[in-house]
Amino acid sequence: MKHTNSVAVWILSFSLVLSTGFPGKAEVVIGSWQNMTDEGWIDHGNGLSITAPENAGKYSFAQNVVPGYAVSLKITQAGWNQNLRLNLHNNPPLMEAFMTNQLLSFTFSVPAAAETGSTSGYSQIYAVYLNADGLGWTQIPWSLATATGWTYNNGEDGMPNFYFWEGAPARTQTVVINYSSYLSQISENPSYLELIFASNNGGGAPDYFYMNDVKLLQIPEPTSLAMITVVLGALFAFRRQQ
Repeated sequence: MKHTNSVAVWILSFSLVLSTGFPGKAEVVIGSWQNMTDEGWIDHGNGLSITAPENAGKYSFAQNVVPGYAVSLKITQAGWNQNLRLNLHNNPPLMEAFMTNQLLSFTFSVPAAAETGSTSGYSQIYAVYLNADGLGWTQIPWSLATATGWTYNNGEDGMPNFYFWEGAPARTQTVVINYSSYLSQISENPSYLELIFASNNGGGAPDYFYMNDVKLLQIPEPTSLAMITVVLGALFAFRRQQ
């Protein structure tokens, strides 16, 4: 009985590993804005905090406008603009997190057309850039991104985009960018490492949108064949004890 219980514990332990993944793969949130602070984010144009008085007309916090988030960062800017920037080099733990992860995720949302009376137009995240020691200024191609949610209007290249028409609903999508191919080009202990977003809207669309849940993630690892073999072996041994 003792041996049987021991095998059962092994099966349970390995099953938990398989279902939850391997240790050390936790996501790192670098922009939640749930506490209505800048969290280190600045405006790319003037270099000031997004909560600085000078940026009050451009950045604000909106409550209960995006499902799943009590607070969202509202960015009001007509046309094309490089806006949000995070200087990762000013926060060593975040810079290390960026260098040890491979995926950047963010949630992009727009209001319903009725909020502003929009009957046409578009709103999009035009680009995401990296600017780093060794790499230089680099626009990440949308071919390295995947998106979930309302993605029906996204560009052929994958650019996150929402079109507007009379009665268009509020919509949201989550975008995940694989930036792993750039990591080897960034200098070891870089003196600067910046993440920049650019947005674009026009044609009668609302001049504002919402951002949520910017975070860094690991590429999910495939389940180890060796791990499966161990679990199956333990299961076989357990069954023989019955």
